[in-house]
Formats: sequence, C-alpha cells, structure tokens
Amino acid sequence: MMTILAANSTAGAGGGQMIFMMIALFAIFYFMMIRPENKKKKKTDEMRNSLTIGDEITTIGGMIGKVVQVTEDTVTFETGEDRVRIQTKKWAMIHGGKKLEELPSPYNKGFNTTGLWRVSRHPNYFAEQGTWVSFYIFSIGAGIGLFNWSIIGALLLIVLFLGSSSFAEEISSSKYPEYARYCKTVSRFFPGKKYNA
Repeated sequence: MMTILAANSTAGAGGGQMIFMMIALFAIFYFMMIRPENKKKKKTDEMRNSLTIGDEITTIGGMIGKVVQVTEDTVTFETGEDRVRIQTKKWAMIHGGKKLEELPSPYNKGFNTTGLWRVSRHPNYFAEQGTWVSFYIFSIGAGIGLFNWSIIGALLLIVLFLGSSSFAEEISSSKYPEYARYCKTVSRFFPGKKYNA
C-alpha cells in the first residue's frame, strides 16, 4: 500500500514538471521565433501600405516597374519602355524602388542569415540528409546488417546535396559580396557557429 502511494506522489510531481517544461518551451518559441517574425511582418506591411503612384518597385518574381495604380490589396505597375501594365497583390512586393544595400537588415544582404540559417547555410538539406541517415541507422538496429539497401538512399542524397549546395553557393558568392564571409563563418550543413552581421 505504501509503495503505491509513493508511486502516485512521484507521478504527480512529474506531471507538474512536464507542464512547466511545456510552458517554458512555448515561452522560448514565442520570444525567439514568433515575436521577431511578427515585428518583421509588421515592418513589411507598413512598407507595402505606403506605396504611392510613381514609386519604383520590385516584385518577389524580380519584375521591376513604376506604380500607376494602388488599391486596398493590389498594385498595378508599368514595366520598361513598352509600358506593359501588370497587376499584382501587395504582398508580392519586395521593396519600393530601393537598392539591395538600402533595404533593412537582413534583407540588404540578399540571402537569409536569420533563424536556422544563422547556424547552418543549408539547414533544409541537413534535415533531409538526417532523415535518410536515420532510416539507415534504424535498418541496422532492425538486424538487417551494416551493409543493406537503405545505405543507397542516404549516400545518394548526401552526394546530391553536396553538389547542389556547391552550385548554389557559387551563384550566391558571385551575386552577393558578403556571402563569402558568411560561408567562412557558418557550417554548410551541420549547425555550428552563429553568423553575426
């Protein structure tokens, strides 16, 4: 009887710790990810809402033009000398006639240095490789043996991502001067040293 009561009291204490950990984890996520993202979104929305006729803009797709009409949720702009008019949603605007260097940080670099990209140049590739390597490790644990069919997927993905990340970084280095410093500071795949602008 005494053993059952002791077990119940420790289980209750564990539940309280679990609730505290969940609250702490939510608070960390809120202050590290959600709140900063909301601030960035607010700044971007203010820029988009301040567009006026005559402003030069660049869309997410890279089209450049001069604003000729603004409504509540759309922008119409002309491109080049042929005066083609294109209508787009306001959320598709990157900036209003500013050069890359004039944009607020971190957009002025031309590449992402926030969130996971602050500690890894290709965190998405790292996660994909990790998934396939995990499948391989689980197959070893299942008793299939060290050399089995699942190693093919893991190795091919690693080779593929090494090649494609090298190609992408070559392009980024030629376009953005600060990218070389970013590459020297931050690991290609494995999270490591933080990038400080």
